[in-house]
Amino acid sequence: MPDTILLQEAPPPQLHPHRFTLGEFFDVYNTTLHKTGLRYELLDGGIYEMPADGPRTIRWNGEIARWLITSLGREYVVIPDKTLEAAEHWGPSPDFYVFDSALREEEVRGLHVLLAIEVSDSTLAKDLHLKRPGYEKAGVRELWVMDVENK
Repeated sequence: MPDTILLQEAPPPQLHPHRFTLGEFFDVYNTTLHKTGLRYELLDGGIYEMPADGPRTIRWNGEIARWLITSLGREYVVIPDKTLEAAEHWGPSPDFYVFDSALREEEVRGLHVLLAIEVSDSTLAKDLHLKRPGYEKAGVRELWVMDVENK
């Protein structure tokens, strides 16, 4: 009787999602994602679709914008609803971020941001559990998460 040969299966390959850098994110957005008409942000290397703003978010954003602009003056810059190039794998789109007007917009990274504001209507869990630690790692000095559902 011939010897029995036991064949062992190779272990399954480990799948590792690709962590996008900001440069890769902007390349993908500019070549493909912008065609969808949707908004996206880069969080810890992952690309996340952003929900459309509802009426409550729009109303709160209007009030916050008026308050920020009238309260802060010309020594600060208020950027509404744009990608913050916070760190290599981190490009969130807060509702607002604020930095010193001595800086040019293209120089601003997380460590330059004095305040980021997230207005959370349907995104509270994501803002608190995914985005807040990222803002902290990127060096953002203060984060306000506005829970418009529970005020």
